[in-house]
Amino acid sequence: RCILKEKKQYCKCIADTTVKGINIGNIYEFYTVGNTYSVHYNETDTTFENCYGTKEWFNKHFAIINIASE
Repeated sequence: RCILKEKKQYCKCIADTTVKGINIGNIYEFYTVGNTYSVHYNETDTTFENCYGTKEWFNKHFAIINIASE
């Protein structure tokens, strides 16, 4: 039996989203569900906020980056 570990995905903000807490140049974790992108921001050890947008919105404001897994 194979157990798949979910791979975390990261993006870097490349354009102003006007969302307070998302800043150009910062790196954020994100998830996709269909054509909806969920970006985590204002993260602490136990909480975070989500900002949802379409693929078009995401591609305009974020660049997907690779972070080597530990």
